[in-house]
This record gives sequence, structure tokens and C-alpha cells, in this order.
Amino acid sequence: ADAVKGLKDFGEVSRLIGNQFQILGTKMLAALLPVLNLLATPFAGPAQRAERDRLAEIGGSATDPALLALQTELANIGSGKGRSGVKRANERKAELQAQIDARKEELSLVGKTLERQTTINMIEDSRLKKVRQQNALLQAKIDGNYEEVLLAQELDAKIKEMIEDGATLEELDVNKIENLLLIIFKNFTDKYFIVFA
Repeated sequence: ADAVKGLKDFGEVSRLIGNQFQILGTKMLAALLPVLNLLATPFAGPAQRAERDRLAEIGGSATDPALLALQTELANIGSGKGRSGVKRANERKAELQAQIDARKEELSLVGKTLERQTTINMIEDSRLKKVRQQNALLQAKIDGNYEEVLLAQELDAKIKEMIEDGATLEELDVNKIENLLLIIFKNFTDKYFIVFA
């Protein structure tokens, strides 16, 4: 009973010390926040532009006719002649660049939506695939070919994993992978299941 009480007391003291360290860390971070913001500010603009351009690319900036026309017009503006010509050229360049930036911003919103939808679709596909695989395995148990269906699913998953890791279809030796999975599956069933003959 004394040992249990000692452990409970130790746990409570440890929790209190941990809480104090967490509060200390939060206060230190709050105190350093202005300095960290000052250090991060020079990098924020380029990082935001890079992210905007990445999302605009997803949103179709490479083929957007309005954006391409603005970029072409900007590229075709000369330097101007005389002070007033140079001034007008620079004003027009600034105006076009502002329009390009605004269009990229619009396309980045489209790109962000497309990227989110792609992520949602991948998650849904993954969930649906798992449900389909489970249903196929249940049906295979009923049909008596559980091992073959499981092996086919594992083979498919292994091939997809290798392709994602950079292997081409020509480099894959499907028969070798299937034979390795058969050996692993046989060892697993021999180890964990008793076969009655």
C-alpha cells in the first residue's frame, strides 16, 4: 500500500513539474515571438509567391489565355524613349504585373480547390478500396479461395508500392514478387494455422 501511494505521489509531482515546464516553454515562446517574426518576415514574401505560383500552376496558369496574353504583352513592352516614354513604359509594366499577380491569385484559388478535391478523392478512394478488398476477402472465404484472393491483393499492393518508389513496369518481375509472396504466405499459414488432412 505504501508503494502504491508512493507511486501515485510521484506521478502527481511529475505531472505538476511537467505542467510548469510547459508553461515556461509557452512563456519563452511568447517572449521570442516578436524576434522570430522579425527574422521570418524577409522569407515570407518569396515563400508566399512560390506557393501562389505552385497553386496557380495547378489551377491552369500554363494554359490560361488571359494570363498568357498579359505575360506576352509585358514581355513586348519596350524601354521607351525619352523620360516620358520610359516613365510610361514603367507604369505600363507595373500595371501589367499587377494584373498578372491578380490573375495568378485567382488561379491559385482554383488550384487550391483542385488540390483539396484531389486529396479528398484519394482518401475516399483509399477507404473504398479497403472496403472492396474486405468484401472480396469475405466472399473468398465463402467461396473457399481466400488465400488466392489475399495473395492477389498483396501482389497488387506490392507492385503499386514498387511503382511509387520509382520502378517501371518493365523492371518489375511480377512472377518473382508473386513467388516471394507465396513463400511468405505459406510460412505464415504453416506457422499460425493447423491444416487438417
